[in-house]
Amino acid sequence: MIKNNKNQIVALVPSKKNSTRLKNKNFLKLYKNQTLLEITLNSLKKIKNINKVYVSSDERKAQRIAKDFKVEFINRPKKYCRSNSTANEVISHFVKLIKKNYYNYQNLVCIYLQPTSPFRSYKHIKSALNIFNKKRDKSLVSVQIDSKSIFKSVVISKKIIKPFFN
Repeated sequence: MIKNNKNQIVALVPSKKNSTRLKNKNFLKLYKNQTLLEITLNSLKKIKNINKVYVSSDERKAQRIAKDFKVEFINRPKKYCRSNSTANEVISHFVKLIKKNYYNYQNLVCIYLQPTSPFRSYKHIKSALNIFNKKRDKSLVSVQIDSKSIFKSVVISKKIIKPFFN
């Protein structure tokens, strides 16, 4: 059990087996013979103030990769791996599992890093953590200007981010 008044930073990397559009996309070798999952874990390994990294998946390959990277593995139930499962459900499942390991739960900071953002580097993550720590807000979301897909679009108004679609 971690007993500390300082922020405990944990990272959650979701990586399900059956992707909807591109089968097993998180496990395809892409850049420098690394999978999307490995690229994300390599970035996280470079950040010293992250206390623990967790991979949440229903795939044995993810479990082997987590073991190779010496990070925690959470066997995600099938009900959180469906095409209509939400990030909120995955995060809620994760929080319920790890909550008992943290004495001062109010100081727990969770970073949710989807492997499908391979151009996000450790520098981006460190910068986001610095912004989060300075502002002391409840949450921080990274966004990118993109004119291709509107389905995950957001509107920024008065420094508030809201989804464009329900």
